[in-house]
Amino acid sequence: NSQERSMSIENSVTLIGYLGADPKYKADGTRPLLKFSVATTRKWKTSKGEKKEKTSWHNVAIFGKLATVSKSILTKGSKVMVVGHISYSKYTKDGVERYGVDIITEEILFLSTKGKAASSDDDDYTPDE
Repeated sequence: NSQERSMSIENSVTLIGYLGADPKYKADGTRPLLKFSVATTRKWKTSKGEKKEKTSWHNVAIFGKLATVSKSILTKGSKVMVVGHISYSKYTKDGVERYGVDIITEEILFLSTKGKAASSDDDDYTPDE
């Protein structure tokens, strides 16, 4: 029920930023996957009034029908709002154990295109964890 959900601690993230490169799309017999990076910039003033800013890059993944719709809309420089959750992974590359962090997208709003907001409320959405 919605009351129980509102009392739980959730893994939820919302980002607004720009794509750093064209997205990479895979549809290899499993469900479609679209991956890209989004830059966000935080700006603030120090106690001395000095302006500062820091840009962070976030790896974003979209699955299913939402990936298929988004691939034809998103390009390098597109401004988007991504709503989803953080997913951590561990893998081995060249014999070295590595860790990854991705934002698994549940909703996306295309802010710098004429596209409409898309949502993954489709029945085929289940995040890989």
